[in-house]
Amino acid sequence: MRIEKINKLYTSTVKNIEYNYIVDNYGVPYPLILRKALKDISQGKVVEIPPEISMGLGPQHTVKLLGKDVSMPLGSSWVSNKMQVPIIILHTEMTEKYKIKITFEDPIYPSKIQNRQNIIDESTHVFKKIDKIIRNNPYSWCGYDTFDKMMIK
Repeated sequence: MRIEKINKLYTSTVKNIEYNYIVDNYGVPYPLILRKALKDISQGKVVEIPPEISMGLGPQHTVKLLGKDVSMPLGSSWVSNKMQVPIIILHTEMTEKYKIKITFEDPIYPSKIQNRQNIIDESTHVFKKIDKIIRNNPYSWCGYDTFDKMMIK
């Protein structure tokens, strides 16, 4: 009886996903992080790049997020275009005590034509989807700590 209760609490449909998480505060220069990300993708590994990470790829553009102008990094979209792999947005929400629902959105496929405008368009599309997700589940977004840094003042 106790084992059934434990299984109901902790059993999920996804058993294990291994991925590399890209962040910009580990003191590793962007060229090395980017090189590792590209290598991992070429080996078929999953790489997770938060949308607020630029990967050091030049100037950013402005987009609306939660009604505010924010600086939009191009890191994940640039990698997506370079490697011709989709971006899959994932988000979580608390459904009840101790249970979290993880949702994988439909893939956003890169353009076959690799140029800066297509990367900007893809990144804008990603941020629009993120904006909608945050508006639907404002308490589950963990990006508020970087939101202030992203806002253009």
